[in-house]
Amino acid sequence: MPVYEFLLVEDNAGDVRLLKEMFNMANMSCNLRVVSDGEEATAFLEQTGVYSNMPRPELILMDLNLPRKGGAEVLAEIKHNDGFRSIPVLVISSLSKTSIVDLIGDLAEGIVSKPAQVSDFDLVIEAIHALGFK
Repeated sequence: MPVYEFLLVEDNAGDVRLLKEMFNMANMSCNLRVVSDGEEATAFLEQTGVYSNMPRPELILMDLNLPRKGGAEVLAEIKHNDGFRSIPVLVISSLSKTSIVDLIGDLAEGIVSKPAQVSDFDLVIEAIHALGFK
């Protein structure tokens, strides 16, 4: 089973903890790297500063409500950059799907509502599987 490199862009420590727990419960083999704002996400992808030795993520899981630089702005930067556009992005947000689509259009490869409890995280795993990560 391959070990995937995932980048989680999420500023809520509780949501990060729940996602980590969900990956453990699903026995998903991945290195989950976490950054807490849009500027850190950009630095991670560009491998600058403290992120200079980080691996390129194979999947980005991103909240849209982020400090310093919003998720929609980061997503647009990713999808308009030749070096990053091939990385699939799964948006995980508490916003309604209609609001998300109004905000980002079709830039993301998937959209999942942010689960309220661990048992609801199956939808996140299903969306990740649908993107080809088993």
